[in-house]
Amino acid sequence: MVQEDQAARPPWFRSLPLWFRLLGLPIAVAITYGMYQARGLPMAIVAGAVYGGLALALLWWKQTLAWSAAHPLLDSLAAAPVMFVSLATLTDLPLLLCGIGAVAVASVLVLVNYRRLRRKA
Repeated sequence: MVQEDQAARPPWFRSLPLWFRLLGLPIAVAITYGMYQARGLPMAIVAGAVYGGLALALLWWKQTLAWSAAHPLLDSLAAAPVMFVSLATLTDLPLLLCGIGAVAVASVLVLVNYRRLRRKA
C-alpha cells in the first residue's frame, strides 16, 4: 500500500528541491515570532515546536512521505497541533476554543482516512 500511495503522487511532490525545503526554517521562525507578539511566550514555544517540527519534516522530505504513507491515521492527527496554532495566530478566539476546533478538524480527518483505508482493504 505504501508503494501505491507514493506512486500516485506527482513527481515534483515526491522530490522537493532543497531551496524549497529550506524555506520552512525562516517561515517557522516568522510564525513563532508572530505568535510571541500576539499571544506571549508560552504560545510562542508551542508554535516553535509545531512549526519547527514541520520545518524539520520538510528537510527530511522523503522520510516524511514514507512515514506518512505507512501511518496515515497518525499523520491525520498531526493536523491538530497545526490547526491549534493556526487558529490561535489568525483569530482572537480563546485558546480553549482553538483547542476544541483543532481536535474537531483532526477528528474529521482521522475518520475520513479511516473510512478510506477500510474501503481499500
